[in-house]
Amino acid sequence: MIKFEVANPAVKIAPKNVLYLGETNTLQFIFSVDSGTTQFNQGDTIIIQAKTGLLTQADGVQLHSNADWDFSYKNTSGSDVFILTAQKEVDITPLAACTMELSGFQPANLSTNFTFGAQYVLGGRRQSGAATPIIILNPPENLQDLRTAITFTSFINDNQPSGQTHLPENILYLSLQDLNPPIANRIHLNLSYSGTTPLVSGWSGAVPQITLFFSYGTGDSDLTDDIQSDDQDPPQPYNALTTAWNIAAQVLGSQAPFWNLQPPKQNSGTAYPAWIITPKPGNQNLFTQNMHSFDLLFDHVISRLPTGVAILYVQWNHIPGYFDSAIALPLSKQTSSPQVLAFECSNMNQQTPEALNLSWSLFAANTMLLSWDAGLRSDQFSLPNPVPIPQLTYSGSDNSIVPDQPDTTLIYQPQNSQQQLGPKGSVEIIVKIFPKPTLSQFRGVYQQDAGGNWSILFTWLAQNLGGRYTYTLNNVALDLSKLQSAPYTPKGYPFSYLYPVTEAVVATNFSLVATDLVNQLSGRIAIAPDFPDQIVPQIISFTAVVRRDENGTKGIQFDGAVRLATDQSEFTVFSDAGVVQRPQPGSDGKISFFVPITAGNPAEPAYTLVVRNPIGTSATLNTALVNPGNI
Repeated sequence: MIKFEVANPAVKIAPKNVLYLGETNTLQFIFSVDSGTTQFNQGDTIIIQAKTGLLTQADGVQLHSNADWDFSYKNTSGSDVFILTAQKEVDITPLAACTMELSGFQPANLSTNFTFGAQYVLGGRRQSGAATPIIILNPPENLQDLRTAITFTSFINDNQPSGQTHLPENILYLSLQDLNPPIANRIHLNLSYSGTTPLVSGWSGAVPQITLFFSYGTGDSDLTDDIQSDDQDPPQPYNALTTAWNIAAQVLGSQAPFWNLQPPKQNSGTAYPAWIITPKPGNQNLFTQNMHSFDLLFDHVISRLPTGVAILYVQWNHIPGYFDSAIALPLSKQTSSPQVLAFECSNMNQQTPEALNLSWSLFAANTMLLSWDAGLRSDQFSLPNPVPIPQLTYSGSDNSIVPDQPDTTLIYQPQNSQQQLGPKGSVEIIVKIFPKPTLSQFRGVYQQDAGGNWSILFTWLAQNLGGRYTYTLNNVALDLSKLQSAPYTPKGYPFSYLYPVTEAVVATNFSLVATDLVNQLSGRIAIAPDFPDQIVPQIISFTAVVRRDENGTKGIQFDGAVRLATDQSEFTVFSDAGVVQRPQPGSDGKISFFVPITAGNPAEPAYTLVVRNPIGTSATLNTALVNPGNI
């Protein structure tokens, strides 16, 4: 990959990618590579362009004598285009960069920082290149350098939560391609003043301004891309996660109430995202002894570019007594590997078996792998995809695992979305009293008798019940006199129970709990029996009446009752105008809700209630609107 840099030889201190306002500047265009050899053959071209209007008299730019290259200029499609054509074979190696010096650059005005974009045509094939920012400054003249009064310090990820292993700070962690979840970094910039008198006390004319931006592009020296959602033919697809336009910034510290922060606005025609900070009208004393520190935070910094060093540019203009200038702060970018930063089991020492209270913090991973019983049992827990809010680290928890041995080692290991694994860790789980009841082969079959009544025949195997026990099904105690049992088998005691389906709202998931009453130990198992399509929900009643609520609001009171609907059924009230409400009945099957009558929701002459069970069977009932007329 060819790297593209721009330097003004008249600037003696970094950054040198500067044009001075009111001057005719000479710029060095530097093309280099980190490894290998890139060869330009005769006729190959380098195309450099900037938006029209950013430079004045762009047609006056000239290439200094260079027999290896020919130079031409044209204006096309709203861009000033500078074309360099190789006249002979030119090799670029890590030890030999290609530097071309062009003169005649005059910036249009102080507020038009911009980028030079470079593309290459090698062997007749166009290749994407790179971009480099250009900073527009007033000439320094005989003023002071702000860097002698202000210390500029950048920090990366210095806000990590306590109570867990900290990642090394001052590293911007990269999200691998398609890594889920992404790694969202925070960049913290601090401006610190050590003087005893105000840095500035009042001004006239232009308002002091601090401008901040990063190096943008697709290479190892860029923070992330600056692609906008309406860009045509960008070098890579637009991604709202990684575009710098969606980086969020805020001013913190004692100076925060005295400054305005202008964030960049996407699709506004701005060349690249920059954050502009100016003092509020009442702030005439910049950086005092009592308010000497200025903090700016950049959040949601997500990069999928190669490792390297990106740049945070801090530019200042119109600060009385100090010449316009800028500072370039390096930002180290590194790849990341899955890690568990914290893992805790708050009840690792148990008197009797209970669900393990597990919590953890993951970095660069989306899944926690757990195994126990010497690997015979395992489970995994993944983060949602996509995650609601991108973060640096992600927390998870679980309380579904119940120990089934007196002593076991719980092993945990992180895994990312590319199936890469991180280091393992372990926790020793100890339970003093065993065994507990265990349940297996839990099954449920719906059946209908000759009278049309429905029931579910549950069967299961049980062990370790003790001398006295009880069963609960969905938290309701079963009548043990109706429980059928059979002789013990090597896998446990067989049981069966005929469960009548008489509820208004039928459960579709069942949890069976066996409790050893002597030792107060329990075992649990769950099932979701196949729901038969012969069960059709019944609508017992449905009414719609105009009335006023307790606040005097006129509306429609809907009431109804259903039977043999399920806890996963869909309940919908329609009118000719569309869906009115999707109510949820109580466990008794009662439906009741009130809808205000408004211009956007007028009363309709009739309404329909539709109840649809999970597999698609449904019931429908219509009702006419009852309007007493005196309401």
